Amino acid sequence: SQEVVDYVGRLRKDGVVPDEAAEALVREAVRRWRRNEVVVDDTTAVVIYLDFEEKAGGGGEKRSMKRFFAGKRGAATDKPAQVMDDGKLVPFNPKNDFGPSN
Repeated sequence: SQEVVDYVGRLRKDGVVPDEAAEALVREAVRRWRRNEVVVDDTTAVVIYLDFEEKAGGGGEKRSMKRFFAGKRGAATDKPAQVMDDGKLVPFNPKNDFGPSN
């Protein structure tokens, strides 16, 4: 969720390395779960920091990853896809995806 992204983003800005950020995220998730439940389910997190810069238009201007993906709503990647061994994407329909209901 966006809340998790924001939480981990703050940790990254504070210089926390990914494995420590994952541990902090799990601790926070368990803390919140315990506020509402007696039993806490297994909780796992993997944190990877992505650094992405692209030179746009040959003018030397760099775009952030957020700006790179902005405005691409409705693209084919919005639907589930399977990545094949050769890197190609093929449509994938999960068993629980019955399409639009009538």
